[in-house]
Amino acid sequence: MGRVKGRSKLASDDLKKLAVIFNRSHASTGAIREILNGLHLVGEKGVSEDTVSRWMNSREHTEKATLITATFDDVMFLRERAYWATGMCEINRFMYITERAYWWGLYISALHILLRQALAIEAAAELPPQFVMPQLEQFYEDLRTFRQQTPLMEGDLESVEELDEEMKAFEKKWAKNLKLPRETL
Repeated sequence: MGRVKGRSKLASDDLKKLAVIFNRSHASTGAIREILNGLHLVGEKGVSEDTVSRWMNSREHTEKATLITATFDDVMFLRERAYWATGMCEINRFMYITERAYWWGLYISALHILLRQALAIEAAAELPPQFVMPQLEQFYEDLRTFRQQTPLMEGDLESVEELDEEMKAFEKKWAKNLKLPRETL
């Protein structure tokens, strides 16, 4: 027999499978408990709501791993589309700028979902996140090249003295016969 008196391990596994099926049909843990306790598999001791909840939580981690795998495939597809849209935007900026924004937005959102799920699994210490992809070296090379690019707005900083001289030259050339207002509020 299994851990519960009058119930074999095989019967417990069958009860877990039934609980998962009822959970997918959005039944509450109390309703699942009542259904399972009405079966002949339950043995001498009935199933508690805590046991049903524990069974649902133990099944959740394998579903998260499956979700990460599926999401990772989607992330790779979105990454390809985002890079394609970026390349097309370089050719014709006005025609593809919205498409580029659309694909990059989807890519970043999917990447957040993937990382959040992976970190949740890592925090549970059940299955550590494993980022195995066919073009891992290319991915890191792309990251390095993006980090080495200088921002467009960056330039040489002017000193205060140079700025004062430019302001005085501008005022000398353009600000002739300026008068302050006579009335103030």
